Formats: sequence, structure tokens, C-alpha cells
Amino acid sequence: MKLRTLWFILATGGLLLVLAGLKTLTKPSQASLENPAPPFQLAALDGGLTSLSDYKGKVVLLNFWATWCPSCVTEMPALESLHIRHKERGFTVVGVSVDQDGRKVVVPFVASRGLSFPFLLANSRTERDYGVYGLPASFLIDAQGVMRRRYIGEVDPKKVENDILQLLDGKKS
Repeated sequence: MKLRTLWFILATGGLLLVLAGLKTLTKPSQASLENPAPPFQLAALDGGLTSLSDYKGKVVLLNFWATWCPSCVTEMPALESLHIRHKERGFTVVGVSVDQDGRKVVVPFVASRGLSFPFLLANSRTERDYGVYGLPASFLIDAQGVMRRRYIGEVDPKKVENDILQLLDGKKS
């Protein structure tokens, strides 16, 4: 009887742990479309801090990426091109690196590719708030700070550009 009771307690406890873990894994992020994008304050490559509010009034493509992610590296030229073509109209790409080694790997990566848009260093809270569980992950935020689009995986530059232009032209994307 004691063995059966012990088995029941262990099985029930194990089930509760599994369910608690599933709740954590499936917890929705704060990043939902048509709502304000989650605020953040992250380290910039120059050592300063940058907040989402620093980009108020601009359309922002927030791109979570890493130097070790092949799809992330592949899409960088397209992101740079979008940034260059539309920055005068109030658009910017903001790269948010999730690299463990931070500045040590990101600074040379950015320099070697001649990337001109701003880069920040992610923290676990920002990744969680945006629901980033795979890379690349990008979020299009309008000039009022409202999240309009979420792109999981390598972006389609033409689709993203169309969404950017709609926001820059004052239409909801």
C-alpha cells in the first residue's frame, strides 16, 4: 500500500510539473497585433541605452537575429536595402541581436557587412515580451508605436516593403 501511495504522489507531482511547464511555454507574449509594441530599453553597440520610445514618430522594423543564424545573415542585405531606401521618409530597421557574446561578435559582423541601421543587444525579457522563440523574427511597428505585422522566419522583402509603404503613406497595413 505504501508503494502505491508513493507512486500516486510521484505521478501526480510529475503531471503537475509538466502542466506548469506547458503553461510557461504557451504563455502568450505581450506583442499582439494592433496593440502598442512592448516597451524596451536595450544596450546599443556604442554602449549607450536605446528605448523603443526613441523611435516614436518612425515606422520601425524590429528584427531579432543572431550572427550564427543562416537565415538571419541571408536577409541582412535586404533589410539594409529597405533601411536605405526609406529612411528619409521616417523608416528604420532596428536589429536586435540575441548573440550570447554580444558586442564581441556583433560589432565585427556589422562592420564587415557595412550595415548602417542601428543594432541593439537583446535581453531575455525583451525576447519573452515579443514572443521570440525562433530566428529571425521581425515586427513592424507604426509611427505611433503600434505593432502592425509579425514576420517569423526570413522576410519576403517585397511583402515587407509593401507593408512599410502602406504605413509611411498613412494607411493601416
